[in-house]
Amino acid sequence: MSSSLRRPGCVWLENLSIQLLCREEPQYRCRPVAFHNGRQRIAECNGHARMAGIVPGMRVKEATALHADLALFPQPPAPSDADLLPLAEVLLKVTPRVGSFSSEELVVDFAPALHLHGNSEAHLAAALAEAVAAAGFSCRIAVADSLAAARLGCRLLAKEGKPAFLSGPREVRFVEGLPLEALASLPEFFAAAEVNRFFSHLFSHLGLKKVRDLVRHSPVILRELIPEERRELLLYAARSPEVERRIRFLREWEPFVRSLSFSPPIIDLESLLAELAGVLADLERECSRTHRLVCSLHLALTTEHRREVGVDVTLAQAGRNSRRLLDLCRLRLAQVVLPDPLAECRVSLSQSCPEPQRDVELFSLAVRRKTRCDLAELENRLEARLGRPTPLFRLAPPSALIPEAVECAVGGGGGGRLSSYCLSSSPSPDLPIFLLPPPDRLPVSCTLPPLIDIPPVPGISRPVPLFELERFDLEAARTVRHAYATLEQAGRFLFVKEVETDRYRIVGLHE
Repeated sequence: MSSSLRRPGCVWLENLSIQLLCREEPQYRCRPVAFHNGRQRIAECNGHARMAGIVPGMRVKEATALHADLALFPQPPAPSDADLLPLAEVLLKVTPRVGSFSSEELVVDFAPALHLHGNSEAHLAAALAEAVAAAGFSCRIAVADSLAAARLGCRLLAKEGKPAFLSGPREVRFVEGLPLEALASLPEFFAAAEVNRFFSHLFSHLGLKKVRDLVRHSPVILRELIPEERRELLLYAARSPEVERRIRFLREWEPFVRSLSFSPPIIDLESLLAELAGVLADLERECSRTHRLVCSLHLALTTEHRREVGVDVTLAQAGRNSRRLLDLCRLRLAQVVLPDPLAECRVSLSQSCPEPQRDVELFSLAVRRKTRCDLAELENRLEARLGRPTPLFRLAPPSALIPEAVECAVGGGGGGRLSSYCLSSSPSPDLPIFLLPPPDRLPVSCTLPPLIDIPPVPGISRPVPLFELERFDLEAARTVRHAYATLEQAGRFLFVKEVETDRYRIVGLHE
C-alpha cells in the first residue's frame, strides 16, 4: 500500500498500549503511567511520566523515586490490528484509504479525500485528529511525499494538535538534515542492542553524522541495503572489501529498509543519463572493430514529469569476444541505480553485420525490476499463453498489477509469492484484484472453483483489496485462506472479485 499512496500521511498513536489502558481505566489519564519489562526496567511511559524525568530503560526504583504517584504495570503484549480496528473504521469515514503500518501507526492517503475539505491538507488533518480524539485516543499527524518522511515527521516535527506538512525541497532538507540517531525513532530501527552497537561503530568509522552523509558520501551501503524497488536515493559507487564485509551484516536490516523510500529522489536525472551513456562508451573502447553491435539504451523515467530518453550507441567487437562483451555489459549496467521506483532501463544488443556470429547473444536487460505493468500487457501475455483473447477488467480506481501476478497468470510460476502478497499482514502495494468476464466468456482452459461467499465487511461499503480484508474482517480472511489451501496443489490461480455478485472468487488457471 505504501508505494501506491499519492500523498501518504501517518497517524502515530504514541504509547498506544498506555492509551488503551487509560481508555479502559479513565482514572489514569492524568497520571504518570509506565510499563516495566519484568527485569526492573521501564519499558514504556507516557508524557506525564516523561515530564517527571522518567524515560524508558530507567530502573524501576529510580522511576518511583522521581514520582511517588507513578502507576506501574507489567508490559502488555504489543497492540494488534484488532486494537487498531475501531480507529481504522472511524478514519475510513474521513478518507477512503486507511491501513496499518506498525502496532502504533495508521497510514492514510490524503489525496482521495482532499477535495472534501476545501483542498486543504490542514483541514483534512484536523478532521482526522478530531476523529481520533472522538474515539478516545491522542495522535500526531504528518503528511509528506513519501511514507518514510511522514513517519519521521510524526515523531520529530508534529505535535499533538499541530500536524507537520512536508513536500518537495522542504522534505528533502528535513530528511537530509536529520542526525543519524534520529532514525532510531522508527520502531524497527536499531531493534537489538547488538545491532545498535554495530551501526554506531560503523557510522563512526565512516565519519557519518547526518542522513545527508549516509546518502551522499556512502551510497554503496544504502545501495546494498535498499531492495531493487527502493533505490531512489543513490548513484553507483565502487565497492571495497571492507564495505563488502560490513554489508553482509547490513542485509539483516530489512524492516527499516523497506520503509526507507524518500521522495522526491535526490538525484540529477541528466547526470544519470550521462553516466549510463558513459558506461556504454567504456564498453565500446574495450572492444575491437571487427564486427559491429548496435546497443540501444532506453531509459523511461516515471516521475513528476513523465520523461522518456533514448540513447543509441554503436559498439564494435570481435566475434570471439562477444560473450565477454555481453557479460561485461550486464555487470556494468546492473550496477546502475535509477532514481525512481517505476523507472526502467532496457538495453538491447543486435548485430549489424550481414552474417551474425553464433556466439553473439541477443538480450534485453532490465537494470531495474519493473514494479508495475499495464493491464493491456497482461491481456496480451494471457492471450499468447492461452491461445485466445482474455479480456480483464480492473477495479476503479485502477489497482497496480505486481509482476508476480503476471508471472502467475501466464504460467511462469510464483503462485506462492502471490499468495503471500494477498494474505500478508504487512502493508504492500495495491494487490492484483482481477475482474474476469462472465464464465461463458472465459477460455476453456480456465476452470472455476465454486464461488466463495465473503461476509460483508463492517463499516466498509467500497470494494477492498484482500489485504484490507485481512485487517478488517478476520473471519473473511480465514475463509479465503482455507479456500486457497484447497487449491494450492491444483495449479496456478488468481484472486478475483465479481462485480455483479459482489463476491470474491479464486480462479485457477490451468493449461
